[in-house]
Amino acid sequence: MICELRSETPASVKRERSAPIAADFSALVAACRSLDPFVVANTILIGKADQANSGESQLPCDLIPAQSPILAFEENSHFISTIGDASHILGTSQPVEGKEGKPTLVRHFLFLKPSVFVLDDLVRQTASDRSVRWLIHCRSAGEVAGRQLRVSGGNQELVCETLWPPPEVLQKKPGWQKTSESVYHVEVQPEANTTEVRWLHVFQLRRSDDGAAPAQSVVESHDGRLELAITTADRVFRLSLPPPGVESGRIAVEAADGKTIVPRRPLPAGVLPHGPEGVRLIERWDQAYRDQRAPTEGWSVGARRRPPWDTGVPADDLKQAVEQGVIRPCRTVELGCGSGTNAIYLASKGFDVTAIDVAPTALSIAEAEAQKAGVGVRWLLADVLAPPELEPFDFIFDRGCYHNVRYVDAAAFMESVRRLSRPGTRFLVLSLNRDGPPGVREEQMRGDFSPLFEFEWLRESGIETREGEARRPAWSVMLRRKGD
Repeated sequence: MICELRSETPASVKRERSAPIAADFSALVAACRSLDPFVVANTILIGKADQANSGESQLPCDLIPAQSPILAFEENSHFISTIGDASHILGTSQPVEGKEGKPTLVRHFLFLKPSVFVLDDLVRQTASDRSVRWLIHCRSAGEVAGRQLRVSGGNQELVCETLWPPPEVLQKKPGWQKTSESVYHVEVQPEANTTEVRWLHVFQLRRSDDGAAPAQSVVESHDGRLELAITTADRVFRLSLPPPGVESGRIAVEAADGKTIVPRRPLPAGVLPHGPEGVRLIERWDQAYRDQRAPTEGWSVGARRRPPWDTGVPADDLKQAVEQGVIRPCRTVELGCGSGTNAIYLASKGFDVTAIDVAPTALSIAEAEAQKAGVGVRWLLADVLAPPELEPFDFIFDRGCYHNVRYVDAAAFMESVRRLSRPGTRFLVLSLNRDGPPGVREEQMRGDFSPLFEFEWLRESGIETREGEARRPAWSVMLRRKGD
C-alpha cells in the first residue's frame, strides 16, 4: 500500500541512537492512509536503460517507508512536514550524503491541510549512465492529460500533477500484478541521465462532483530552490523548497481573500515535539511571539511587546567574554535563541553562527532582525533535545534554555550537547540559580556537566529581563569539553 507504515518494525532493522522512524509518527501514518483508496505504491527504478526491468533495478519506495529514519518533522493545525531518508530502500543504509556506488533517496513530504500533498524527492548516485524513473501505481487506470493524472475512488478523486523536472509529460503504462491486485502505473523520467535527479509532485484529494477547478500549482527554480505556489478554492500555499536533506525551507499560507493564515516562517530542520502534547508545547512557546506581530506592518522591534525572557539586548556575560577575548570568532551554536538578539550580536563580531529554537515565529523575527543588522545567521527550527545532524562546534552558548529543558529530559540535553561539541569546545551557560524549577542549584549543574566538561568558572551573575526590571539571580558557567 502507499506509505507502507506499520506499527511494528522488523527485527532485522537496526535503529541507531533510537532515531525516530516513520512508523513512530501517528499523524504521518494517518495522512498517508488517506491516499490508500487510490494508490497502491510509489516506486523509484534505478538501472541502465537495458536493465530497466531487471530484478535489482526495481527499487520500491513507499511514500515514507515505515522503517525510514525521519530527519525532520513538524505537525500543527495547518500542515505536516516530514523529511525522511529512504536510502536503505535503494540498497544502502549510508547517510544522506551517500557513499560511492550507493544511491541515496531523501523525500520531503508535506500534507497541506485539508487536502493537498506535496512530494519532493531527491536521488543522488555516482554513475550518470543509470536511468532513474519515478512511478506511481494506481488501483484504476485513471486519466492522463499532459502532466496531470486523475484517479477515481468512490465519491472522491485524486489529482496528481508532475511539476518537476520540466518539461516531461506523464507516461501511462499497462497494468501489472502485485499482491494479486490489478494496478496501473504512471511513469516520470528525466530527458537525460544525471547523478542527481529531483522530482516535485502535488496531489489533491477532492470530491468527484466538485465543480471547482483542481488546485493550480506554479513552480519556479531559483538557485536550486523550487518556489512553489499552490492555489485551492479557499487557500494559497507558498513554499520555498531547497533540495530535500540540504536545509529547511519556508512556508506561508493565505486565505482566498488574501488574509494571512500562516505568516512566512521556516519549516523544520529537525524532529520537533509531536503528538498532542508536543503540538501544545510548541504552541505555548510560539504564542508568546506570535501575539506581537502586526499583520500588515511586519516585524518592528520597537513596537512589539516582548515576552519576559526576551530582553532585546545581548547578555552581559556573553559581551564580556567576547570583548575581553575569552571567546574569539569561531563556529558557534546558540541553544534556544528566541528572537535572535545574542546570535545577531555574535554574528556582528565575526562569529559563524547557527541558532536553534523550537518557536517558528521567534525565528521569523530573528531572521528579519538579522537582515536589518546586515549579518548572516543559520536559523534552525529544531528541538534542542533532538537537534539535526550538525558538525561539532567550537563554542556553544545557552541563555535560559538549559534551566528549562533539564527538567524535561536532562539526559537528552546532555546527549545533544555531546553531539554538538568536540574535545576543546567551550560552552557558556547562563542559568537561573534560585531553588526550584526553572532555577538550578550549583550541585545540579556540577552533576549534569562534570562527566563531559571541565569547569573554567562557575560564579554568581544575573540574567537581564525587560527594560526597567531587576536582573534575576543567575549562574554564569564556562565549560570546556574534556578530551575523549
